[in-house]
Order: sequence, then C-alpha cells, then structure tokens
Amino acid sequence: MNQKIEKLLKLAALEFGVFLAQMAVFFLVAVFLSHFLESRELLNAYTEAKLGNHLLAEFWFTLLGVVVMLGLLSLIAGIAHTNALGRLSSEVLQEVPRTIYFFGSTAAGTASAWAVHEWAYGTSSAAIEALRAAAIFASGAFVAGFILKALLSSTKSGDRHA
Repeated sequence: MNQKIEKLLKLAALEFGVFLAQMAVFFLVAVFLSHFLESRELLNAYTEAKLGNHLLAEFWFTLLGVVVMLGLLSLIAGIAHTNALGRLSSEVLQEVPRTIYFFGSTAAGTASAWAVHEWAYGTSSAAIEALRAAAIFASGAFVAGFILKALLSSTKSGDRHA
C-alpha cells in the first residue's frame, strides 16, 4: 500500500476514535443528567442547552475567534521577528479540526441520547428522526474536521506538493 495512503488511513482511524470518544462523553452526560434518560424534563433542558439556537452561532464565532487570534499572533510575530509565535500560531491552527469535532460530537451525542430516550419512552419515529439528526451532525463534523486535519497535517509535515 502506498505510504501516504497508509498514513492517511492511520490518521483517519485515530481522528475517528477521538470523535467517537467525544460523542460518547456528551451522550453519557445526557444520560447522567437525565437520571439515566428517565426524566424527559431534564433531558429537554440539557438538549436545549446544547442544541439551542445558539449552537451554530457559537460555532461560527469560535472559528472567527480563532482567525482573529491567528491574525494577532502573526502580526506580533512579524513585528517582534520571532519564530516562537509562528509555531504557536501553527499549533492553534492544528486545534481547529478538534474544535469542529467538539461541536459536532456535542450535537450528535446529545441527539443520540434523545433518540435512545424516545425509543424507550416515546415513539420510534421520533427516535429515528433523532438518530438521523445525530448521523448528519456526526458525519458532517467528522468529514469537515478530518479533511482540515489531513490538509494541516500534510502541510505541517511537508508532504504537500506545491
């Protein structure tokens, strides 16, 4: 197998494991806070806190904050003529894919907990809709985060061709 493809597959496996672990954490928090999914009211409150109208805005403002921070670090590095801040900028940029995973896994884990609750106490159609939402959040966030991670990793390691 081509060494680049093998490296990419190993990275994909690692990143997918990280994403699933984050998703499981949010699923478990929902389980614990809702008394093991028995309290619809507590689960509703947690779901609203995690998936309310602010989630998308918080995601975009987080990315904007990262861009502003990277710009400030680059500006200071240019004025101070130091490579240390350039390395710091690079490390901050490397965290953006995990930030994408964080928001996606929050939504997917919470929606998955809601799906299990609906399956046990509600209707199967509501459970299927919640699982569908979880799958959309999970796949979208993972694919976007992984593509960015792969691009940043190839740039950082010098594998990218000009």
